[in-house]
Amino acid sequence: MGWIKCSERQPLKNRLLLLFVDGDYEFGQLREDDFWIYTNGAFKKRYAPQEVTHWAVLNHPE
Repeated sequence: MGWIKCSERQPLKNRLLLLFVDGDYEFGQLREDDFWIYTNGAFKKRYAPQEVTHWAVLNHPE
């Protein structure tokens, strides 16, 4: 799994991602113009794009 800098490329919308934010990892996705984080069984709007520094696409293990 390779990390991608948000400053270099934004992720595709509505894909499950592993996000790196403020020194911590979160599961989420980019919707509209904000990142939504998966918390307590639901997606909640949480971060503006400039707050997320890196992302990685989650793939099914082979």
